[in-house]
Amino acid sequence: QVANPERFGVFNGSSSMSKSRRLNDANFSLNEKSATLKKKFQAKPTTPQQIKECNATLTPAQQLQIFASHQTVDFGKISVFSTATKTFTLTNDLQQSVLATINYDYEELSSSSPVSQVIGPSQTAGFEFKFKSEKPLTFAKPIQYTINGQHTFPVNIAAQVIPIDVQLSRSSIEFRFSHDSDTPIVKETVALINKSNGQAQFNFTGMNNVFSLNVVTGTIKALKTTNVEITYKPTNHPHDELTLV
Repeated sequence: QVANPERFGVFNGSSSMSKSRRLNDANFSLNEKSATLKKKFQAKPTTPQQIKECNATLTPAQQLQIFASHQTVDFGKISVFSTATKTFTLTNDLQQSVLATINYDYEELSSSSPVSQVIGPSQTAGFEFKFKSEKPLTFAKPIQYTINGQHTFPVNIAAQVIPIDVQLSRSSIEFRFSHDSDTPIVKETVALINKSNGQAQFNFTGMNNVFSLNVVTGTIKALKTTNVEITYKPTNHPHDELTLV
């Protein structure tokens, strides 16, 4: 977690291997438990000992004992208006408490929490990174976390925000009466398929007295399908046609 730690004379092959092993163990443990780490610690130091420790300047060797779960938090592909959550953890392997503060500098991360936690000796604190954008974009920017108000380190945030993707099961429907039909109407169904990881709203316009829908407006949950029934009630015209938008 220290830039160019080898210049301090504390970064060698064995310490690098040890740090990598601990980081992998922490990731494995987190994935086994859940996608989020529920336990959170107090936001500020309160006892005299905590206040003293959380204002202490850490040596380069001590800084290497604060382990971050990620160098890059990648949200992958997410739809506009949807919220994706990732857990970022900091593990304190020191024999003293530290104060960790995260600057969520961007609007897309404004719902993330908490801002700060006092992490006790041999404890791991979880921070919920929440990403949301109202427009398509490719996001690749760093934020920073700070230990004891003095030692600052970057975390890269990546996300690809894509438009809502709703598809129709078919683009055209031909209504035909069966030979033995004794009803004056014909019904057909079309499926609205939401391929996005966020909910989508739909609204049909252009109906008339000949064609009607059982659902004109509604919401489709992420990665779900909604069926719409279209009813055709013919008139005296030999041919009826309608385009729905």
